[in-house]
Amino acid sequence: MANQTNITTNSLISQDWDGGYKVELDITAQSKATEWTLDFELPYEISAAYGVDLIDNGDGSYTISGQNDQVDLTKGQSINPILIVKNNGQETPSPQFIYDPSEMTEELMMEEGSTSDKESEKQAKSIDNPLSASPSIVEDWDGGYKIELDITAQSKAQDWTMDFNLPYEISAAYGVDLVNNGDGSYTINGQNDQADLNKGQSIKPLLIVQDNGQEALAPSFGESVNLLEPAPEPTLTPEIVDNSNNDSDPVSAPVNIPEGNGQSVGQQGK
Repeated sequence: MANQTNITTNSLISQDWDGGYKVELDITAQSKATEWTLDFELPYEISAAYGVDLIDNGDGSYTISGQNDQVDLTKGQSINPILIVKNNGQETPSPQFIYDPSEMTEELMMEEGSTSDKESEKQAKSIDNPLSASPSIVEDWDGGYKIELDITAQSKAQDWTMDFNLPYEISAAYGVDLVNNGDGSYTINGQNDQADLNKGQSIKPLLIVQDNGQEALAPSFGESVNLLEPAPEPTLTPEIVDNSNNDSDPVSAPVNIPEGNGQSVGQQGK
């Protein structure tokens, strides 16, 4: 089996005790990975593996592969296997994964396509699916925030998709299907009768973002999307009435009434 270069990996040493430690792996497929395998090096004995099949190739070389229904991974699918390592009280390095692009299978290369093919596809998407997006951060709380996207089709968009980057985890999406591509890259597409949008048709999906108390950021969209800045809220200047020459009480400035809740997810046709 060939190494899968369309898979990203992250490792975390979650526990460390006298004589060993536990490694948690985050494995994500950037595109469809059929009968995937991953090779890595670790200078210690791995006594147990959970969530993957493990082969000890000797000399600190290991191979892991998917179990049961995780032998094949679809685009955006992630798994989190665990490795138990014996280090006899020595340092705790993470696995060093080995990728060899020359071992890429012909089927995988055809699936991923060449760079020129990707550029052509991006240009075609820009022409065929001219979508505009206007993101607004409508709520912000300790640990997360809510984004409302105003997506409008400038012309008919069939089976539309929209890619964007955001450096935080999106815990929920309402009004669209969401795919986490890994490394802060996301893809959304229409649900049910909103998979195709007519010219002028708008939808307003919501994204729930976990930022762990950091700065609330709007999504960064690619070139295929016409990004529109949300219209600023009108500012009302209170009118102060001069009653200095009047025996009655001065008239105070009007009190601003807080805005109501944001609009729910819906569809607007023009």
